[in-house]
Amino acid sequence: MSLASRPAFFLPALIAAILAAVLAWSIFVGEPAPDVQWRIPEFDLTSQTGGAFGSDDLDGRVWIANFFFTSCTTVCPPLMRTMNDIAGRLEDEGLGELRLVSFTVDPRFDTPERLADYGERMGLDTERWAFLTEEPGIMRALLEQGFYVPMGERRNMPGGGFEIAHSGHLLLVDRELGVRGIYGSDREGVEELLEDARRVRSARS
Repeated sequence: MSLASRPAFFLPALIAAILAAVLAWSIFVGEPAPDVQWRIPEFDLTSQTGGAFGSDDLDGRVWIANFFFTSCTTVCPPLMRTMNDIAGRLEDEGLGELRLVSFTVDPRFDTPERLADYGERMGLDTERWAFLTEEPGIMRALLEQGFYVPMGERRNMPGGGFEIAHSGHLLLVDRELGVRGIYGSDREGVEELLEDARRVRSARS
């Protein structure tokens, strides 16, 4: 029997089968990983252990970056708690190989010793998490010209204390230092970040 002589229901059934197959394939494959927005330069800094830590230590890993300073009493504590929650979820989310990296915007004050004390005082999971500092000029060049985030100067606040302008976002960085996304630290932003991290981890490049 030729195709033309087949019953009238054949063509709609064939179309339905093709659509079902396409839908099943799209579910299996999932959405593609987000595109690279820009690439940050290689870097060599100092971690909370006092040892050297740079982009080579992250080679082959997907990682999450944020920006903070240890004297911050406003946005940084909740932001770092959010990062800590992410660290605690990575194994359950199937993302145990990811790393977290926090860059200080107050390198004159935030020595490796202060960074280590901060992590301990805040109860942060430092097993897969590096807090980085270096000479102010090096940090400023990396943050402003590499990550395209601000690194302000200390500004006194009414009633005491000070603030330093800096980004409160989270960045997803791939194995080749490509920034794949910028996310809020609220629940919706974190869920989007983790979903994108899965796609980037599964991508070949």
